[in-house]
Amino acid sequence: MNATHVSHIRRYFERYTIEVDDALRFLEWLQNQTFDLGKPTIEWEQPAYRIVYGDLNPLSIAGSLAAGGRFNIGGAQANHFFSQLPMEAALYAASSIECAQKEAGAPLGNARFFSLHPHHPLQLWDLHSIICNHLHYQDLETHVNASPLAAIWKYQKVPKLSQLLGSFLRKKGGDGLVYPSTKEPTGTVLSFFARDDASMHRLFHTEEILHMSVS
Repeated sequence: MNATHVSHIRRYFERYTIEVDDALRFLEWLQNQTFDLGKPTIEWEQPAYRIVYGDLNPLSIAGSLAAGGRFNIGGAQANHFFSQLPMEAALYAASSIECAQKEAGAPLGNARFFSLHPHHPLQLWDLHSIICNHLHYQDLETHVNASPLAAIWKYQKVPKLSQLLGSFLRKKGGDGLVYPSTKEPTGTVLSFFARDDASMHRLFHTEEILHMSVS
């Protein structure tokens, strides 16, 4: 093992230790809060939009459950320090097709565009409002905004603060959460709490949007 390799491993463990410490500190803080958030405040009835690649079903949660995502802990973040936190999936969408395009990132193949239509109004948490009015944790919104840029979920081995927030709100009930997009100023990101694919089919029907291309 050469000096460069040793230095790389050292930096990895230093970063890993910092991430574990940050997550444990925030989780402990969350568990000590006694405020009452009430119920989700957003009733979502309009379509949401999602881009998928290849033959993936637009209501599939498999990738989210395996790799994790911004507001859900997946198998990649399974960690003995957080053994009390289960893997839980989410279905991610956006408030507009433009927002979905920007949030999708670099194309991963042939893109397909879908609108997701709720079968009934969904009750969603307004995460921005909760952070501003209830969760007075230092730099919390900065952490939430940074998480999609700071993590490649399939390689992220420690839950991010945004994932811990998603787990916290899921336990409070509701169908998911809404948060401002960091990539589209007028758009919002939607994270629908999911148990399995069947639960998503009970919530939505989908329509493919043809003649679209990623800009």
